[in-house]
Amino acid sequence: MSSSTTGGVVSIVELEQDLVSFDPTLIVAGLILGAVLLGIGVTAYRDRADDDEEEVDLSDLLDQETLEAGDTEGQLLEDIADRHKSVVAPSAITWETRSAQVGEQWTSTLYIADYPDYPKDGYLNELFELTDVEFDLTVHITPKNQQKARDELQRVADDLQVDADLEQSARGAYLQERANEAVSTYKAVENGSRVFDQGMFITVRSDTKDELREAVRTIRRRFREQPAGLTPKTAIIRL
Repeated sequence: MSSSTTGGVVSIVELEQDLVSFDPTLIVAGLILGAVLLGIGVTAYRDRADDDEEEVDLSDLLDQETLEAGDTEGQLLEDIADRHKSVVAPSAITWETRSAQVGEQWTSTLYIADYPDYPKDGYLNELFELTDVEFDLTVHITPKNQQKARDELQRVADDLQVDADLEQSARGAYLQERANEAVSTYKAVENGSRVFDQGMFITVRSDTKDELREAVRTIRRRFREQPAGLTPKTAIIRL
């Protein structure tokens, strides 16, 4: 059913026809444009609100002791960062035969040439109790090939036994004891014990060359004394 139109009144049928004929693409585009404009308006409002917001100085909320502790801790962290940077990437290195100037410090590296047959528990305790010497200690442990280790131990045991049989003195008893120890170690490896190569390196650091020399003497003495009983040697730099 339809109603007539007079004086600018539109009939229901004409209104339905106009809505059906309207392009849906224009409707979608209009909705998207409205959403974009709304988003821009919200963002502008928030930015203006942030600009008008008063900044708060946290120092007003903390007591003086807490602020001083924070400043001290911050300075300590900066010192650690600078020290780490100077060690990892020093500004310059000056090489000498037994030492090197790395940045502002002098360094020298020792390595352990001989180890006792039976190291004692805590044999490095005396070294780590040093408080007046700055040093870094690095230990490299590398597994050895089991077959090569057995062959080497057997050769050492055989050579020691031959020397012990030929030696007719007190040294012969010592060589016999060493041969027995080599045989015992060989049997342990044959039964599944693992054999490792060990390398120990100590880098000593000081502010001056004279201080470095004295620090190296102290480290050497601690290594040679008991309970360590080690033999340190200085690494040579080939220039």
